[in-house]
Amino acid sequence: MGEINLYKKLKEARVESNVSVEEIAKCIGVESYVYLEKENGNVDFLYHEVLRLRHFLKKDSYKLEQLFFNSKDG
Repeated sequence: MGEINLYKKLKEARVESNVSVEEIAKCIGVESYVYLEKENGNVDFLYHEVLRLRHFLKKDSYKLEQLFFNSKDG
């Protein structure tokens, strides 16, 4: 159940940054439908994709960790 909230935060960050699905998919090198599968939690993000998301969404490391990791994980 915690994973759903994490991906919801990612979607919120994308929307707040005024970035379309197409733009962010291109940024991480995948098709739009693949990105949506990742954003919906059906497919995992790869490490290099997370790094590209951080740069593209202009999130610092701490905020990015909040998007992808549960605070209980340490």
